This record gives sequence, C-alpha cells and structure tokens, in this order.
Amino acid sequence: MNTKTAKLGSKLETDLAAIRLAVGKLTGARLPWDAQSPVNLVDQGDRLVRCYEDWLLDDEQKQMLRVQPWDMFILYASSYLCDIGLADGDGLPPLAKNFKDDTAPTFFNRSLSKRSCQLMHDRLQDLGDPDGTLIGIIARVCEQAGAADGGNLSWAESEADVLDGTTVNVPLLAAYLQLCRALDLKSPVTALQIISHMPVDNRISPDRLEA
Repeated sequence: MNTKTAKLGSKLETDLAAIRLAVGKLTGARLPWDAQSPVNLVDQGDRLVRCYEDWLLDDEQKQMLRVQPWDMFILYASSYLCDIGLADGDGLPPLAKNFKDDTAPTFFNRSLSKRSCQLMHDRLQDLGDPDGTLIGIIARVCEQAGAADGGNLSWAESEADVLDGTTVNVPLLAAYLQLCRALDLKSPVTALQIISHMPVDNRISPDRLEA
C-alpha cells in the first residue's frame, strides 16, 4: 500500500493493514449492474486514502486529524469498508437494468451503505478483529457518508462516540468520506450517482461511463 499510513503509529497502522487484508479476501464483490464483473475493494480504498493524503485535505485539516490518531484511523478504515456490501449481492436489492428510474441509484446506494454496515458487525473476526466499539463508529461514519443528504444520523447520536476520552467527530469524518467517494470516478457508487443526474433520454449504462 503506497500511502503514508505510518503516521498513524505502529499499532493503528497494523490494525489498518489487517482490515485492508481482510477486505482483500472478500473476493465476491461485483459491479451492481454486472454480476460477472468484479470490484477491487482494496484498490478503491487505496485510491481514497491517497486522495486524502495527496490533495483533498489541506495541511490544517491533516494536522487536525493527526492530533487525534483515532480520527485518521477511522477515516482510512471507513474508506476500505464503506462498500463491502458489494461482496454480498444476495443482501442487496435488484438494480433496474435500464437505469431510467431516478430513484433506483439512490435507493441502491442507501441499501448498500446499510448492508456494508451490517457486514461490519457480522464479520468482526474476518475484518482483522477490530474492537467492537470502534467498528461501530466506523459503521456510523460509513452510513452517514452514504446518505444523499448526510442526514441518516442525528447530531446527538454522532456526539455520543468517544474513544480514549475524546469525542470522535463522526459528521466531519463522514463528510470527508462522502466527498472523497464522490470524486472517485472509478467507484461504481459514483458512476450510479452521475447517471442519475443525466437527462433520462440521454442516460447511458454505467459500463459505458466506466470505460
């Protein structure tokens, strides 16, 4: 992984590497519009982490994250875990093949977010055995980032997340993740979002957009 995760510290860097390795073993991830085409979730996570490090976050924002290493770890871990629901097609709703329904991509994305979060809780051992409380916070970051309006979680719920006596700013981390995913043009979730904004008569299939 060609990233600067060493700034997390040795323990958190090891935990992140374990999550990345576990995600890499989820070989069943497929494109939502083509069950025969695989999705490399590790590569997607790597792209998001590089995005944070190389240009999305300015020096002040990076420094804020480094003051509390948990925040940086949660953001990076969320980047690898946010779409693991793609590895479980049976738990996701069918997606209309003609992509003419404006509500279909949003409905699918929200369902994907919820399914990904459920898999995090169900597969703690497979995901490098991270702490149960920690994986709960990561799931909430992913769920809020997956909401079209960022409003899946109430502010009171977000404020309740505390690690080592420090409050985790779930809305801020979710905003970083949501923005970074939106800028990742290789992401299938982003492809669906782009298509949903196209005029219905000129709407193309996601595989053409990906190409």
